[in-house]
Amino acid sequence: RPLWNAFKENCDKIYLRVKEERDVQNNIRKKNLALKEALCAKAEMLSSSTDWEETAKKVKALQAEWKKIGPIPRKVSDALWKRFHSACDVFFDARKPYIEKLSLERTDNLKLKEKLLKEAETLSSCEDWDAGSEKVRSLQKEWKKIGSMPRKEGRDIANRFREACDSFYRRLKDDRQRKKDEKEQEILALKTTIDEILAGTSSLEEDERIKKTLELRTTFLELKGVSEKVYSTMQKSLSALCEKMVGENPEA
Repeated sequence: RPLWNAFKENCDKIYLRVKEERDVQNNIRKKNLALKEALCAKAEMLSSSTDWEETAKKVKALQAEWKKIGPIPRKVSDALWKRFHSACDVFFDARKPYIEKLSLERTDNLKLKEKLLKEAETLSSCEDWDAGSEKVRSLQKEWKKIGSMPRKEGRDIANRFREACDSFYRRLKDDRQRKKDEKEQEILALKTTIDEILAGTSSLEEDERIKKTLELRTTFLELKGVSEKVYSTMQKSLSALCEKMVGENPEA
């Protein structure tokens, strides 16, 4: 008898722990049931919406949330899933014509943007910078007016279009820099003449030196688009030359 009592006591303890755990799990399932019932209600409210884009995001969010929720009481599990799944299907089935129309529009948009791409790529050899810049701006403006394209093909087309426009502007920038460099070299070459007059090694006669100084001063006053360094260099040398000429030729 004592042995049986000890055995029964241990069994009762085990059954008690099992019951406690089952109670915990049942409470969790009840909470999960309440959560999923709330999701069903939300899905049913959204099922008749015609705000296709925003509602699709909300329904997909509900589906993701459903997957995160744990198990519910088995006897209602299948029925509740069918209720939720049905509400989602009602919305997505109603959305299909919109998606089909959108797909056709995106295909048409792809064709339009492919045409703009070809026009942009023809500018790869354009050196009429004013006309080319106006054309690129016009193409970019037109591009923005056209709607979205199929994602896979559209990404490649968009990248190529962007590169074609960027390529034109890079060449434009390089050409402007080249012309700026050439102009600065021309300006710096004039400094040789200034230095020769200042040093007294110039072969120019006095009247010619005065005339040359005035020409150099006019050139300096019309300077545009050169770097600050070149401008400052010319300014210092020319100021010194002008002072020298005025000092030597006060009557002039």
